[in-house]
Amino acid sequence: MKLTLPAIDFDTFHRTELVELLARGNGSLAYADLKDAPPLGFRIPASKGYTYVPADGTVRVEAGTSGADTIVELGLNSWRELVCEYRTPIGLAYAGKLTFARGDYSGLSRWEAALWAMFKGRPVYDPAKVDLNDAAGQPLDLHRRFSPDEPFERMREFFLKTGFLVVRGLFSSAEIEVLRAEVMRIAGEARPGDRHSWWARDAAGNDLLSRILYLSQKSQVIARLEGEPRLARLARMAEEPLIPVHNRMDSPVAMLKVGGAVSGLADYPWHTDCGLGLHPILCPKAVMGIQLDAMTPQSGQLFMLAGSWRYSCRQGPDTSYENLPVVALETEPGDCTVHFGHSLHAAPPPLVPRGRRTMYMSFCKPVCEQVFAEGESPNDVLYTSEDAFIPTADIAGKTAGA
Repeated sequence: MKLTLPAIDFDTFHRTELVELLARGNGSLAYADLKDAPPLGFRIPASKGYTYVPADGTVRVEAGTSGADTIVELGLNSWRELVCEYRTPIGLAYAGKLTFARGDYSGLSRWEAALWAMFKGRPVYDPAKVDLNDAAGQPLDLHRRFSPDEPFERMREFFLKTGFLVVRGLFSSAEIEVLRAEVMRIAGEARPGDRHSWWARDAAGNDLLSRILYLSQKSQVIARLEGEPRLARLARMAEEPLIPVHNRMDSPVAMLKVGGAVSGLADYPWHTDCGLGLHPILCPKAVMGIQLDAMTPQSGQLFMLAGSWRYSCRQGPDTSYENLPVVALETEPGDCTVHFGHSLHAAPPPLVPRGRRTMYMSFCKPVCEQVFAEGESPNDVLYTSEDAFIPTADIAGKTAGA
């Protein structure tokens, strides 16, 4: 991966640059999500650190960390990565790049959405401020499924408002049968530890294949999809040019929903696809989901938080999604889903032992080809420790007081 990390000075940033950002409005954006949050401190080697304190409708930056409920300790470059959003808190945790002198990961996670408001000026998701109406001011039907021949601008309007879209019957039953056979052929060749597949385990300790990576390296049929005009048309709905990533960032992948997993990456809590980091490089990322099976409550659905792709969202066990515009997508084989990678979404387990199978292809900004070589992905950090495929909550716990 080729990425230049800005040489931000820790003290100058906190004494001058961050103070100015907060005064220009970033402080009020962050405070909207921090009214009950305890102070958070950051320290790097050879520094007494700084503490962020929600107060008077903004965030105050105080020298030192004596008043912080949670104190995060990390290296200078790791802190720079956080400020640039090249790594997120959980991305740093997976990489073993942070520890806690006081408190634990939950104290940092509580602040994450507000940190992006402070550092980047990106608002925290507020359903009262999200526009989910059409051009005529009427509420969008968030469960709508579009036909492939509907006007492009109508689909684009829906996509840019919600961050997701379902297109009915984009692929024929014959095409789906071929793709399904290719995916299952490749699945039969996957093995734990091959770094081209993700696995989970059930309560009896059996390995469960849950995801296959870089499918186009193993199938000419799938490789040809990277030039598929139907997918390219959908990618043009984004507000800037996007291209297929060509064997980068795990793409194309197949998700194989399996029931009964007790560990590993089989089911996905609320997250964004840039959740480990590199949002400025990856996004807007558009992900095309070619549905090889029906997506139903029994087979395991994809849940989307409508309109979230333009915001930061609080996540974690203390977060409630009740009374929010959460949409459970339903599809048939041959349908295609599209979602922005920064949309908050979840994929809970199916209600049957073998759930849906879906192929996903990613479209990103052309700069991704300059940053990532073929076979490189932000998710590679998941392979770097023995903790890679245990639940996120356990990862967070293991960093506490390390």
